[in-house]
Amino acid sequence: MKIKALIEKYRLSDDEYNDILDQFIQSIAEMFDMPIAFLAVVEGETQWFKAKFGIEATEIPVSDSICKLVKETGNVIYIEDTLQDERSRDKLCVTGEPFIRFYAGVPFQLQNIKVGSVCVMDTRPRVLTPQDVELLTKFSQHLAQCIELIYANLRTEDEHQLLNNSPAALIRWQAKPSVSTSYLSQNFSKLLRVDIPEDVSLFQLESCIYPEDLDGFMFAMRNHQQGATFCECDFRVVNRGHSPIWYKLVSRGIFEEGQLIAVQGLLLNNAEQKYLEQRILETNERMRLILEASGLGTSDWDLRNDNMRVNNRMCDIVSMHPDSVDTSMMYWAQLVHPADKERMRDAIVDSLINPKPRWILNTDCSPLLAVTAGSKLTAR
Repeated sequence: MKIKALIEKYRLSDDEYNDILDQFIQSIAEMFDMPIAFLAVVEGETQWFKAKFGIEATEIPVSDSICKLVKETGNVIYIEDTLQDERSRDKLCVTGEPFIRFYAGVPFQLQNIKVGSVCVMDTRPRVLTPQDVELLTKFSQHLAQCIELIYANLRTEDEHQLLNNSPAALIRWQAKPSVSTSYLSQNFSKLLRVDIPEDVSLFQLESCIYPEDLDGFMFAMRNHQQGATFCECDFRVVNRGHSPIWYKLVSRGIFEEGQLIAVQGLLLNNAEQKYLEQRILETNERMRLILEASGLGTSDWDLRNDNMRVNNRMCDIVSMHPDSVDTSMMYWAQLVHPADKERMRDAIVDSLINPKPRWILNTDCSPLLAVTAGSKLTAR
């Protein structure tokens, strides 16, 4: 990963957490009793200061910086007297303000890539012990860890912000010493339209679920306790002054040494899907009534599961009681006259390849079966 990509990833060019890093750098300056300290990032031909103490500049050309030596060598650069060292005596910061006479800089890395340096400077010659240099190196490592944590926190805040503006909410239960709520996302109350106590451990989701739907939720929780990792369930929530709303809970059990320690759940507003399911059921019921009234016998053949569903009229046609009907295709095939089996099989295969209605005729040319797209058989 290139330096520019790292700068963008960790938002180093933003100033949203500069105060934290400035305090860190100030602590380094105080630790070494130095008037100047900074975290420098080198990008192209520019060195800019992500965090600093004791200087006003925000950036300088790389060519004018002693830190260039750290970037080029990847090593610690330690100069007791800059005027006596040919590598630094001609630098602008040495010959002019702030007249630097001492410099110590160590590489600064993110994801094992050197992006800059952590430095301390003084306006008089100084001497550091090897232990001091090692300590400065550790400070650089700690600073990188600090930025990693800040980055992780920013990502979490972004994710929470995205979640809080989405039609989904998070809930977490701890399983020990007893099952109780340990976390609710900020949008939980708004999404479910329920009141949340100040102490979230007192919130019990099951108390908000319609009694008719509670079994599904409790079944999912018991499955987690018995070792299931993922579960799903649907239920309605009793909410403040509103019609009941369907929600889907997708939950994941978290285990440690085979023991359930927590359950994380994602709650989604499932009202639209439930509405569509209800509309489909109503449409199917209307279609059933229409077919029953028309005197047509119908069957739906589920090819994958070899399951044949027929209406009451079809049962009447073959003189069978609905409760005694076998749902397998083999059962229905044995009802067909042997002389017609090959013709029926060819018609069904043809309907699957070319989904157009086709009639299977009796020997007297009266219609026996209509084979339609989707493997639906309609009999007269």
